[in-house]
Amino acid sequence: MIAFVIYLVIPAAGLAWFILLRQQMRAAVPQPPVLPFFLIFFFYGGLLTIVLTAAFWEWSGIASLGVGACLFLGPILLLVQAWRLRTKRTASKYHAVAFAMSLAYPVCLAAVAEVGYRLK
Repeated sequence: MIAFVIYLVIPAAGLAWFILLRQQMRAAVPQPPVLPFFLIFFFYGGLLTIVLTAAFWEWSGIASLGVGACLFLGPILLLVQAWRLRTKRTASKYHAVAFAMSLAYPVCLAAVAEVGYRLK
């Protein structure tokens, strides 16, 4: 039951929330930041899945691949994304939030790693 919630329910909820947010952005902003929000949802969702797997389930090879993606690809892609959004962050509140969340990912990643290290 725990695996069902971690690996199916939470990603499905994140996808549904992303689709709803995309519809709201397209109605309010001429050039909405859809791809930046997709990457934000992807990497933050991956981080949440890793934390829940470590806390409530058994570690696996797929979890290790997720850690590798979140650890090595996430910070690079989201910092490059923040760099590209720096001039557009005043275009709308969606652009500003995408910029801030892209910059905050390495800090969140470091915080999760620190908490994981201290709990071990």
